[in-house]
Amino acid sequence: MNVIQQILNATKRRGGCTINPVTGEIPTTGYLVSSGEHERKVPRVTYADIKAYAAEHNAAFSAKGSLVFLGTWKQSGITCLDISIRLADKESALTFGALNDQLAVYDIGKGVDIEVGS
Repeated sequence: MNVIQQILNATKRRGGCTINPVTGEIPTTGYLVSSGEHERKVPRVTYADIKAYAAEHNAAFSAKGSLVFLGTWKQSGITCLDISIRLADKESALTFGALNDQLAVYDIGKGVDIEVGS
């Protein structure tokens, strides 16, 4: 199965995922946060939507290797696509999130969101 199909399947089955669409890497440690600059909301996500998003941001996914991922999640029935950055420590992730007006940071190890500013 190709990576785009893997992202689509995980998004539909589990409500979201985080994968580097170039390498296929799935992060297992650290904290994920977005800058919010590249978020795209899609009412009914398709293979073509994910493929186009990955192609549009290919330079970011390729150039920064394992620190940059394509993140998907459901919010009020709409799928969000965004570039997620993996940071090693919680404080850096929360600071980055606050500077970029993010609501939360995702703790990969615990599988939970941490509210920014909490």
